Amino acid sequence: MFKLCFNIVPGQRTIWHFLAKNKDGVKLDLCRALFDAGQKARKELGTIVHYPIIRDANGQSPMEIAIQKRFYNKHFMELFMDKIKNYPIFCFGRELQNVLQKCITNGHGGLKEFFDARLLKYALFSKQTWSKNYLRKN
Repeated sequence: MFKLCFNIVPGQRTIWHFLAKNKDGVKLDLCRALFDAGQKARKELGTIVHYPIIRDANGQSPMEIAIQKRFYNKHFMELFMDKIKNYPIFCFGRELQNVLQKCITNGHGGLKEFFDARLLKYALFSKQTWSKNYLRKN
């Protein structure tokens, strides 16, 4: 089942495009199962599994399809945002750039957790570390 994630069918669509169009609970369970299989593979392989979250031939990502009025799949977006929050931003960054504003406007759940996971926290930027390093150099 996990291999379904990597199939690209005509029109440059993936299983994620089809899951984004369906509000059916069974489809959400499939989506959750695919992400969980990826997490299991990540633990076994010791590396991040990069899902092909790509734009289709019409230039739409699965997230853009999920937030369209005719498909509006809030549950898919909430699940998707929850599952990708710990992935490196380069995996989904281009596909998210057109979606985040609409997610905020529509009040999707899970955005706070997504943004909290995205915060970069470097000791270099803390005042205490900066002043210690500055004093050592001078």
